[in-house]
This record gives sequence, C-alpha cells and structure tokens, in this order.
Amino acid sequence: MKDQIIGHNEVISFFDKVISAGNLGHAYCFVGPAMVGKKRVAIEISADLLGVDFDKLSRQPDFLIIEQEKNTKTGKTKKNIDIDQIRNLKNFVRCKPFVAKYKSVIIDGAEKMNLASYNGLLKTLEEPSQHTVIFLITHDETALPETILSRCQMIYFYPVFFTEIIKFVGSEYIELVNKSLGLPGLVKKWIDEPDAYNAYNMEVQRFLSLIGKPFYKKMSIVDELFGDKVDHIATRSNLLDVLAIWQEQLRFFIPFGSNVKRNEIPFSDVLKVYDSIFEARIKLNQNIHPRLLVDNILLSIP
Repeated sequence: MKDQIIGHNEVISFFDKVISAGNLGHAYCFVGPAMVGKKRVAIEISADLLGVDFDKLSRQPDFLIIEQEKNTKTGKTKKNIDIDQIRNLKNFVRCKPFVAKYKSVIIDGAEKMNLASYNGLLKTLEEPSQHTVIFLITHDETALPETILSRCQMIYFYPVFFTEIIKFVGSEYIELVNKSLGLPGLVKKWIDEPDAYNAYNMEVQRFLSLIGKPFYKKMSIVDELFGDKVDHIATRSNLLDVLAIWQEQLRFFIPFGSNVKRNEIPFSDVLKVYDSIFEARIKLNQNIHPRLLVDNILLSIP
C-alpha cells in the first residue's frame, strides 16, 4: 500500500534500507506540518514490520496507537495524552510480540503529552525493548523535552511538490491542490469531505472580511469561533486550525512581482499580524484564554 503515499520517497527509501539491513532503531520522531503524511508513513512502516495489510493493522495485537482521547465520563476532549495511556504503552512493550517479529507503537500528537507522560515515556526510551519500535509524531518538536528528543532519531517531513499531488489525485482537483500548501492529507480530506473544503473557503472569507473593519465588528465576525462552551479543548484545537488558515492567507499580501493578489495591507502590518497569530498559536497550548489571544490578533489587523 506504499503506492498510496504521496511524496516522501526519501523517508520510505531510508526505512526500506534500515529494515532490510536489520538496523532499525527503537524510536523515531516524525516532524512536519499537520496532514503532510507523517502518520500515514508511520502506519505503512508498521504494517510492513508486522507483516499485515494496511487495512488490517488495527486488528494486529502487536500494534498500538496512542493519541488524544475523550473522557468517557464527560465526553470532553482530554487536555493531554495522560500518564494512564503511557502506562498502557509500557505494559504493551514489556511483553514479547504475540505474532510478528516486532511490536510497533505510534504516539500521534506527541506534543500533547503532559510532564508525567513524558517522564513515563522517558523510562521506556532509556531501556528500549529489542523487539519494539516507537514512532512519535509531532508538528512541533520544540514542545517535546530534549531528554525525549535525544533518544529518538529525527525524521523530517516537508510539503510535497504540487505536481506529485496532482499526479496522484488527478488534474480535476488542481484548485484544491493549489490551496493545500503541499499537504496531501488536506487534499484527500477535501476530496472525501466537500463540506470541509467549503468550511476552509468560508474561513478564508472570514479572515478577509476582518480587514478595514472597526474592532467591535471584528469581534462579532469571530464570535462563532467560541460557540462550544462545553468542550474547551476541542475549541482550542479548532481555533488552531483556523489560525493556521489565517496565517497562510498572509502570503498573498507579500509582494512577489506579478504574483501579488492582494495588497490591502502594508507589508509592515502583514508582519505584525503574522507575529500576533504566531504568538497566539503558541499560547493556545497554555492556560491563556483563547478570546484574549484572538482579540490581540484583531487589534493587529488594520
């Protein structure tokens, strides 16, 4: 099923070589933008290691995936990948493989672990199992402790050339590919979920509609971003996606010869907006109220 992976040929080639040579490491950290294909590659490598088809991997007893979960009692998204999940990982790797030669663990969103989780994982990385490989997946390696990173081999993923994506999905989706910033997972999502693509375009229009408006009107335009008063973690996650779209739109205001599409904002103001969005995306992972962060962005938009 590796023919379903768009791009990342160097990464695939690297793992083919180390696996065939028997030089597979015990832990890897996959770093790159969300939806660039990190998780898909980790799953494909795991399927190869365990000798199963991609679509049967979830039923393989030697495979474990850990990610941010919902609280079974409240239904709310948990703030972190918690220590109980890491304890489950430790119990999982303690035993020898049931069926395959290896056990494979994927920690998706590794930057969402809390301090206790990091400490628990560190002990596992310090005393690696001979038959286990762990894949940490993150879009921000700076959020992970150096003690964790130093025990992983770093693998970096970069946006895929548009021509590679078009070759895979077809020229009829060129509009989606051009807006994807080289993220194959985003193109696939838009194709499978047209509503998601419509939501993206609406978010672009929301951002553009903020320009030139008085502050009170800007506040009313963004009000619905804070509509979920129950699941605050999910609201923060959605807001991170929204801010990523806003930040991406700023590239159209940067003068590049004849490619300029929008010039309503002076370049100095573009930098201010970019910095305020960048700061907000960082602080959203801290205990700072999202509304305050967005209001600060609104103040920076002329």
